[in-house]
Amino acid sequence: MTDHCPITFDQLFRDHLEFGWQRLKQSFKTDRRIAKMRVLPPGNRATLSLRMVELLTSARTFLVEYLFQCYNRNRFTTYTAFGSTTIFSDYDITLLGENAPDVMWRMFTRFVAHYQNTLASAFDTNLYCTGYFSSRNSRDIPERLLLPGGMMALQPQTMIQERQCLLFAVMKLPPSLNVENESRRYPNLARLLTRARPFQARLDAELEWSNSSSKAYSLETQTIIQRYALYYKYAKRLYRMLYRGHREYSTEELFQLACVSNYYAIEAYYTPCTVNVVVLESQGKHKLALKPIEYLCAAIENLGDWNTHHLQYQQERNLPGGLIMLSLSKYLFRVYSALGQLPGKHATACRRQAIQIERRILVFKHETQPNYAEIPFSLIGYRVGQSTHACVRVHTHKVLGILETILARHVKKIIE
Repeated sequence: MTDHCPITFDQLFRDHLEFGWQRLKQSFKTDRRIAKMRVLPPGNRATLSLRMVELLTSARTFLVEYLFQCYNRNRFTTYTAFGSTTIFSDYDITLLGENAPDVMWRMFTRFVAHYQNTLASAFDTNLYCTGYFSSRNSRDIPERLLLPGGMMALQPQTMIQERQCLLFAVMKLPPSLNVENESRRYPNLARLLTRARPFQARLDAELEWSNSSSKAYSLETQTIIQRYALYYKYAKRLYRMLYRGHREYSTEELFQLACVSNYYAIEAYYTPCTVNVVVLESQGKHKLALKPIEYLCAAIENLGDWNTHHLQYQQERNLPGGLIMLSLSKYLFRVYSALGQLPGKHATACRRQAIQIERRILVFKHETQPNYAEIPFSLIGYRVGQSTHACVRVHTHKVLGILETILARHVKKIIE
């Protein structure tokens, strides 16, 4: 008798690995064909698909732990993960300890060498070693913000460091917004971007150089490999400054290295300021004494992500508008939540908007196949079935106006 379902787990695993986590997630949520036809037998497709995603979620958690144990040679390195860990969420791991960059790099290269793929594309798993750190053997510097559990973060203490953070924050704003050419409408934002773009171009030029050892991989995989290589390079320099017994500490270079290393990380915030607000305070639930500049950077970076991810979704065909807006809503929540912490007439309305998004829209992100018609998108000015462009544009220009007012009133000296 012929076996019409000759499937092994190894075949299932590798086929889904090749298909990619992001595509698998979107395929399931839009009820399209899941992966290759030979992967799933006829009948009970949705149930089997969900179970496969659940299995792969457990597999990626196990794989990360296995790789970590293999390469954590001195046993002083640990890792932690803030944020959502649901089956359709990305899995962001931050390694902590003096040797964290080396452990991260070994984990990443081992996975690439074995599967001819990257954790980022295959499992939507990102490895980090910056943003927050282990405080063990760290230098006692003014920028050190101590956290519970033997951790620390970086907080700007000088006007130069605040300016560096602002310049990197505005780099998140996509060129398609054309803010640089809106100097009459947004003079302070345009001034910041005019200063930031040339440096950003130099960072991108370094990224364009392709490592000859990675040419056997796809262009997407090559790009991810190169980003990790540059991330590792600058993180190593940062760590030599953060921990005792290494290079001299430099006030100006410290935040430059912190921001540059984050710039090359996969799907990361560029500034320590935004990490402190979103990752540590909001997701990690740490009670921190944060500064206005940190909330300002968080609002700018998340406005950038709100627009950049919308552009990325537009490149996908047949994605429902409800799926796009539900996915983007977390960035809008973070924008208004951060703005609500800054002084001004906007604060109360922004806090109210953030609360509505969190309580009435973001709750649907936990559902595997939400009914988009039931989500009250009217709270953010969107109606299911309509184009998402108008909603994104309205909030973007509203927030740009608020940011321009804040820059003009409170931090003008920093950008002069």
